[in-house]
Amino acid sequence: MDRGEQKLKYLFVFEQALKREKQEWEYLTAICREAEKKGVRVFFIKERTEGKGIAKKQFLHMMECSEYRKNSLLIGDSGSGRELARLSCPLICMSGRMEGLYGIDMLVEGFEEVDVDFLKKVYDRHYALPWEIARTARFLIRESVPEDLESFYEIYRQPSVRRFLPPLSEDPEEEKQKLAAYIREQYGFYDYGIWTVEDAVNGKVVGRAGFTPGCSPDCLEMGYLIREEYRHKGCGMEVCSAILRYAREKLGVSKILLLTDRENLSSIRLAQKLGFRENSLKIPGDMQGERRTKHCFFRKI
Repeated sequence: MDRGEQKLKYLFVFEQALKREKQEWEYLTAICREAEKKGVRVFFIKERTEGKGIAKKQFLHMMECSEYRKNSLLIGDSGSGRELARLSCPLICMSGRMEGLYGIDMLVEGFEEVDVDFLKKVYDRHYALPWEIARTARFLIRESVPEDLESFYEIYRQPSVRRFLPPLSEDPEEEKQKLAAYIREQYGFYDYGIWTVEDAVNGKVVGRAGFTPGCSPDCLEMGYLIREEYRHKGCGMEVCSAILRYAREKLGVSKILLLTDRENLSSIRLAQKLGFRENSLKIPGDMQGERRTKHCFFRKI
């Protein structure tokens, strides 16, 4: 998938409002140093031009250029949020006065837990760009995009997939609308979901993997699907190990549930290799439903 050249290149920090909080300013300047090491150019905006930084008038002039406007993220406080929101750039504000928050992408209480990856995710979400979830030796795991749908149809039509999973809609337009809603609502509100697995070398969509809500607040259900031609090469193990690590480190859950068809022996073997153990756990709504023939696996992470 070609994501184009749009990405976070510039960070504009409104120094006057934020410098009042000494500890938070120290955290923020550390983030700026990290950003510069990762190729993001940082500008400090000053009310006056003394010292290091640029004047607000110069900043507004820079924003007239699409190169800056499309590739920038702004950091201010909530008091300046209304004015900055008019620029339609990704905007992070430190909480303070609570009026005028419309148009702010992210309101933070402080910067101690913020890092450059967080800034990039706020930027990507603003422009509906897919988050990169993980990279492995062979694959990129990322949020799905509408352009993936054609590949999904190819995968779901493969015989071994049809045997165990319901097909996609016969109406591609209906499926396109469902995927768009999923991207908007699932990723936007929960920051996890079922993601796209892409060959890191040629960009080919080779499957899907990720999580849906589990049987309790601290539990997620894992799912995975790999193209037939990529199977029996350790691909499922590689992908699932990466998303389990993501769940542990980024999502903060402690338990993972896995349901697989009793006849899907390859999936059962993979679950066992990943450390899952069969469990007699009863799933809400399971007594009458389609999962009666499923194996239930469980593991703590």
